[in-house]
Amino acid sequence: MLFRDLRCMVSAGQLLQVCGPNGSGKSSLLRIICGLLRPQGGQVRWNRYPPEPGALLYMGHKSGMKSELSALENLRLDCALGKTSRPPGEALYSLGLRGHLHSPVRTLSAGQQRLVGLARLCLGDAALWLLDEPFTLLDVHGRERVRTLIESHCAGGGVAVLALHEPVQLQVCGTQHRLLNAP
Repeated sequence: MLFRDLRCMVSAGQLLQVCGPNGSGKSSLLRIICGLLRPQGGQVRWNRYPPEPGALLYMGHKSGMKSELSALENLRLDCALGKTSRPPGEALYSLGLRGHLHSPVRTLSAGQQRLVGLARLCLGDAALWLLDEPFTLLDVHGRERVRTLIESHCAGGGVAVLALHEPVQLQVCGTQHRLLNAP
């Protein structure tokens, strides 16, 4: 068992940073919250009910992008699947990818690929963001853009839960930290 008796409540406009070393259960916790894993006991509630897929957006370690498609084509695919009606080009611009809209994802650096995946955050209306190591592979400018994106989401009443190795400074009212220890 990675953790037990874990209780946490995060309100609109707040951020929860779950920190700990590799193998401490951070990613597993996010997968449990979004329904990809079942907890051995207990329950997850979002507004008193189990979370519904449209209420949250989970971003794991992998970008989930089709490598042969361009950055813009990948986001258009998300839009076509009914996840949003927002312009995908604007999402890519906001993360500093203006010059890479039509580049196949496989030709982008690892950090740029991560930003293309994170651009999905700009597309949807999910109130709850579950982000597993969102700053991994990013340079200083990429980290700042993602930091601003998370801060804006929370300032607009959204909730973000971040799995991190160590806390990140974010200007969000109601930031909470939980430390998960290695077994």
